[in-house]
Amino acid sequence: MTDWTPQEDWSTVKVGDQVRVTCDEGMLTGKVRYVVIGVIGDFHSIIIDVPSLPDSVVVHRSEWSLSVPAKPAVVLPTEPGHYLDSEWRAWTLKPEDESFYQRWYLGDEYMLDGRVKEFAPFTKLEPVAVTAKKFVEAYRAYSSGTNRTAYLLDQAVREVASKEFGADE
Repeated sequence: MTDWTPQEDWSTVKVGDQVRVTCDEGMLTGKVRYVVIGVIGDFHSIIIDVPSLPDSVVVHRSEWSLSVPAKPAVVLPTEPGHYLDSEWRAWTLKPEDESFYQRWYLGDEYMLDGRVKEFAPFTKLEPVAVTAKKFVEAYRAYSSGTNRTAYLLDQAVREVASKEFGADE
């Protein structure tokens, strides 16, 4: 079941967003098909596709209340290492220091956990040798003896991975 959060700023809604709108007559849940923002004044409308209705519905801000799915709480990684953020920027998480705060470094500048949450989610980067070993293992599972060409290719991948990245048998 989806939790919904009231959304006062209709200008943040984009095509494809899931929304719930309510008025005196009832409630509709659907996906935004089109957004209309007025040039003069505070005019906003959205057109939503509701699965239970045959046609799209035009919803005006002056008559409806808008809600969007609640965003889950951001949980930051705690293991020191190198990470990519939601926009593919490289960060380094250093262990806690005497202030008991973890420091996130983006280049030479650092931020504490509270500010870094806006860049989430983070993906941990692993050493090339670990990635190469995972690739070799996945490739072995995929090509396990299907034919001679796959066998020869498998041998070549193993040899290169072993020499370049230390991915042992």
